[in-house]
Amino acid sequence: MAMAQVGKPRICWGVKRGRRFVCGELVTDEAIIKEVKGLINGLKERIERHRDKLGTAAFIDELINLFEQWLEEHKNDRGRRVREARKIAREMIKLLRMLRRRWVETYWRQLLELMDLLEKNAIDIVVTGKITARSHSWYTYTTGTWLLR
Repeated sequence: MAMAQVGKPRICWGVKRGRRFVCGELVTDEAIIKEVKGLINGLKERIERHRDKLGTAAFIDELINLFEQWLEEHKNDRGRRVREARKIAREMIKLLRMLRRRWVETYWRQLLELMDLLEKNAIDIVVTGKITARSHSWYTYTTGTWLLR
């Protein structure tokens, strides 16, 4: 799959190939191009604003701490529903710890790589469906194509 040339982003309509979308016809509608660029700029701003928390996985640590605090506060509570809630909280802590490990080892680096590709305009942006301020989804593929639906 071809990647966009550095310095010239390619925004195109998605064409389904197997389970993935690839670039089809280039998007020429200026409103859609403007919306895509606005979404990308918003993403860049949010990542920069929260870079410290994202880079250290502090946002995940905060969630783990909340669950641990709740467990401590309710360790002597009895009742079937509280026992079920404690079981769920312990499972959430386990899942959050797994997420934290994966975030630190993999996802943060991948997000930085994506941001670098966006900064260099070295990534294809595939658009499917209607792009509106209220309804959109983002998909990333390791092939250098970015899907926006």
